[in-house]
Amino acid sequence: MNRRMAFRHGLSGKGNWRMARSPGLRIALTNERLHETGLVSVVALWKKAQGYA
Repeated sequence: MNRRMAFRHGLSGKGNWRMARSPGLRIALTNERLHETGLVSVVALWKKAQGYA
């Protein structure tokens, strides 16, 4: 994400739910990056509980 996009998204007056699907967040918060920080995927937990994984 470039500096301009980060600045625009950081100062947006839009709410959390609306910003969740923005291109900037999809670029900045990839599944790989979330996994690296130690967060657990809810989808992976559900699949494990259902016997898919």
